[in-house]
Amino acid sequence: MARFVFQRDKGSLAFVASFPQLSNLVRVTLVESENSALRAESGRRLRDVLVSCSGEPALKETLSSVLRVMLIEVLPAVQGRERRSAQYFDQVGRTIRELQMADMDQLEDELA
Repeated sequence: MARFVFQRDKGSLAFVASFPQLSNLVRVTLVESENSALRAESGRRLRDVLVSCSGEPALKETLSSVLRVMLIEVLPAVQGRERRSAQYFDQVGRTIRELQMADMDQLEDELA
């Protein structure tokens, strides 16, 4: 599924953001999966979608909603999973470093 959902084009962001169980999808693919290759590839593909849309004013709100899931809603699933949490935080850190800072504005209060 990741091959089709997490494509590197701006249309993919709207599809990802509207996915009804996005929080569960991100939690399972980035944190809970037993397959470390799946966790790495899913994180990379999600990062690619977010970065490809970074800096697009028309996509800022949609980008923010996906970031909220990735950075806030999924975070509790990381507790107690030390080995997996390192991989999750690596993916999150890479994503944040590659985004334009203005894309984080809407989440500033929630992340503080």
